[in-house]
Amino acid sequence: MPAPQDKEYWQLLRASSHATLAKIWKAGRAGEELPPDDELLYRAMLEHEEWHALWDSLEYVAGKDLTIDGVSPVAHVSMHAVIETQYRNAAPPEVVETIDRLVRSGLDRHEAVHRVGRVMSRFLWDCLQNQRPFDLEGYRQALRKLG
Repeated sequence: MPAPQDKEYWQLLRASSHATLAKIWKAGRAGEELPPDDELLYRAMLEHEEWHALWDSLEYVAGKDLTIDGVSPVAHVSMHAVIETQYRNAAPPEVVETIDRLVRSGLDRHEAVHRVGRVMSRFLWDCLQNQRPFDLEGYRQALRKLG
């Protein structure tokens, strides 16, 4: 894993991510059938109407830092897709249990995904910052406690 200060690597990664999302957005808007993983990203992009103008221009800003109000829309919808993939695959099963429990308690499903995503983000951040393996058991425990 490159060091956080390796700006060239991160700029290339950002450009690649932006280009991929731009293609998915354009294909989805054109009504094209998308592969399942791309469909998850497209749905997450659609759910965030506040960023639709950004998605429309994503190919023109490839590689730029797109933080808006302290949030990276690209990372945000990518996290949505990760959580939805975990839900779809029930891996770990606590993701399904947690989202379903939060929805049963009256929370909107979108917000339930956000809450699980915030937990996942904390564990990913720790993993990347400290260059250690992802703490799956800690993630599972945190999900069980999420309310």
